[in-house]
Amino acid sequence: MQALHKQLAGLPKPAQLRAVTWICDALDLPYPLSEKNRARAGGAAGSQAAGGAAAPVGGGNMEALRSMLAAKRPITNADRVAVLAYFAGTHMGMPQFRTRDISRLNAACGQPPFSNAAVAVKMARLKGWLHQRGGHLALTDLGTTFVERLPDPDIGLAKPLPPRGGRPPKKRPV
Repeated sequence: MQALHKQLAGLPKPAQLRAVTWICDALDLPYPLSEKNRARAGGAAGSQAAGGAAAPVGGGNMEALRSMLAAKRPITNADRVAVLAYFAGTHMGMPQFRTRDISRLNAACGQPPFSNAAVAVKMARLKGWLHQRGGHLALTDLGTTFVERLPDPDIGLAKPLPPRGGRPPKKRPV
């Protein structure tokens, strides 16, 4: 246990959480959260699927997800995708997922459907919150930090888009 603690101590907090969650899933152990961490996670008890497979949508996880979405208050669809991805990775043992997994998770917790889930995922990827490898997506450390800092609107993580170039408007004769 000391060797494991030594290895985890050098990692950032989100990576530590992912590692501990993975270990609990791999050993089919319940993931206990302290009261402090339970409050930070939005009241979730941390129920997870074993073996890193997708947990069935529904059940006790959805109530925890609803409370997390209420606490985080995502504004845009990309924000909501980041929160859903964070929940899938930390509470359901799904560090990698597909767009349809996010859509199903969104529908199962009673949120309004995405008008175009692929565009919402693309916007989250462009903001640096998601990383795509092969056909699977994963939440980045920047995405984890973004979700953990929500609902603070002044977090300073979102970069404004550069102004669009182009020709100046024509001057009309008076």
